[in-house]
Amino acid sequence: MLRIAAVVILYNPTDDVINNIRTYYSQVEELYIVDNSPHLNKTIKQFCDLHINMFYFPQYENMGVSRGLNIGTKMALQKGFDYILTMDQDSKAPINLVSGLIELVSEFKDIAIITPLHSNKYNTHLLNIDAKKIDKVTTAMTSGNLLCLNAFKETGNFLEKLFIDYVDIEYCLRLKQKNFSIYRVNNIVLEHIEGNLSQKKIFSKTFYPINNHPVRIYYKTRNLLYIIKKYRKIEPIQIREEINVYLRNILKMLIFENQKFAKIKMVFLGTLDYFRNNMGRKQD
Repeated sequence: MLRIAAVVILYNPTDDVINNIRTYYSQVEELYIVDNSPHLNKTIKQFCDLHINMFYFPQYENMGVSRGLNIGTKMALQKGFDYILTMDQDSKAPINLVSGLIELVSEFKDIAIITPLHSNKYNTHLLNIDAKKIDKVTTAMTSGNLLCLNAFKETGNFLEKLFIDYVDIEYCLRLKQKNFSIYRVNNIVLEHIEGNLSQKKIFSKTFYPINNHPVRIYYKTRNLLYIIKKYRKIEPIQIREEINVYLRNILKMLIFENQKFAKIKMVFLGTLDYFRNNMGRKQD
């Protein structure tokens, strides 16, 4: 029988995160909660203490998503688990998330990641999707994924110098270079809060600005440039898609979002730091 653990990365979470955790902690054997908040969260700590399969790892500073994923994944490896479920703090799992995803293991021998379909409050990811189909995809968002730990051992750690943003994209592309595959199960839907997504209409056309904090624009810009350089020759189609998504989001930011000047500044700083090779956490 396959053994499955889970890791969730926290950063200044609200109390709602406990309700989110309740949707999946009983679906796995152990849950590792890596808290990147500057202070110990007593509410989360007390909640963990009530459950023998939960382990709380406060970092007392923001170490980044990639570091948190590596902490949880290595812990699962040390304890002999086969797969690890990677979760974001703002995701809610359906009751069949793990059981539904793990069914694919016997069907495909090249699996590195099995991912659900992600929904947001406007269901933009559910458009034109065949719910009955299992799709082989190139990339997947981190939250809700089952990651094969044998594939992790062969592929290596999540890149901590990216810190946040494109950590998942880079890892998926690296998995592909190792001849592993990612499968998406379209009839399993994970409820995921995507940034501060909003809906805007101009005449008959609808747009969905993400409304990220300016510092996220910094990471998205800097890390996309890193991804472009690393993979533009070996994954040109996916790189073109990532560039198009980024440019569309920048355009929506310029038209619809607040803090335009601060965000434009972060595009400039992210570009500058990339060429200076200033990676990792952004220094204030």
